[in-house]
Amino acid sequence: MKKIFFILLLSIKVMTGYAQGMSNAGTILQDVNGKPILSNNYVEVEGNPYLPEQWTVGSIKLKNGGIINYNALRYNMASGELEFQRNDQAFVLTNLFDEFTLINATFRKGFSSIDGQSNNSFYEVLYDGKLKLLCFKNAVMYEEKPYNSATKIKKFLYNTYYYVYKTDGTMVKVKKDKKAILAILSDKSSQLEEYFKKENIKIKEWSDVANVLAYYEKL
Repeated sequence: MKKIFFILLLSIKVMTGYAQGMSNAGTILQDVNGKPILSNNYVEVEGNPYLPEQWTVGSIKLKNGGIINYNALRYNMASGELEFQRNDQAFVLTNLFDEFTLINATFRKGFSSIDGQSNNSFYEVLYDGKLKLLCFKNAVMYEEKPYNSATKIKKFLYNTYYYVYKTDGTMVKVKKDKKAILAILSDKSSQLEEYFKKENIKIKEWSDVANVLAYYEKL
């Protein structure tokens, strides 16, 4: 009898680590699976590799469609890993997931390899139609020695690249430039030229590029 009671009590304790519900996106779970991170990783480095710099609310989408919510998430642009915080301790997420959100930004992996990135690299999705407008950010640590100094300083170099993921599975680097966009969407360039002229389209923001992709998909 005592053995049965112990097993029942243990089961209750395990289940209290999860809060389950349903949403349109699938099952929502509250979970904290991860491995601890050394707190002194970037102590002697100017800047940090985190996006955003402060912990923020977010969620991950599991391969089975389940959603896990977190109160404190951040993306490490140097390691390409997602981290969460619990009891002032930072952890790397070990769940199997292909997508995560930070506030209102969605990040996803599974795209074609390009420029040193693999299909495990996460991109921010700026436009999510049949075509995708993607943004890749990374932070690279480097050393420099200031003038008249014998001491090297460690810093982060931040890079941002933009791509269009096409329906045939290819990735193409893109700029905020009319000619560059028309070259990527060359099969309907004449219709797009007319659209640019008629609507007086100016490509100043990445949202303008997203609007062009949306119009292209309607043709």
